[in-house]
Amino acid sequence: MMYSRCRVTVLILTVLAIVCVFFSHIFPVLIKKTESLKTVYTLWYAESTLPDGSSIRRAVAGSSCGQYRTFFQAAEAFSVLSIGIGLVIAVFCFFQFLCVKVRFFFCFIWCLMFLAFLFCGACVAVVVYGYMKGFCQGGGPISLKFAPFKDQGFDFGVSFYFICIACGLFLLSSFFECFA
Repeated sequence: MMYSRCRVTVLILTVLAIVCVFFSHIFPVLIKKTESLKTVYTLWYAESTLPDGSSIRRAVAGSSCGQYRTFFQAAEAFSVLSIGIGLVIAVFCFFQFLCVKVRFFFCFIWCLMFLAFLFCGACVAVVVYGYMKGFCQGGGPISLKFAPFKDQGFDFGVSFYFICIACGLFLLSSFFECFA
């Protein structure tokens, strides 16, 4: 009976982790609000909005800072991969309900959960690196624009916390998988 509860717990935690990573694509990772400007960074773009409502959106792929572009595109890829891996985990969790005696599912699911945890952790690491150290800090005009976000007055956005929660949920579900 405990095994089936653990399997249900694994499935629920995995679905919650998938939802958290999905939401991390919708909301901003970093936010800075002043009286004259609101700037947000997501994994996909940076957007500056003036009080009159006009805004400028710049895609990460078109950034003049190669380091920022590479790191954030890697974070995008890692988060998308963790969603895909999470979906595969959910499917295999369902099959694990049907085939109780097959240990292959346990090993495979546990490895996938740990991989999803690592991918979410890599996303967190990229955002924290940019927040603390900045990007393209070798001098030149773009050094100021990509200076450490912390020094520029940015705060972590909802998306950052969703990624952190997903990371923890994948790790927690891998713990419960050990008992499934």
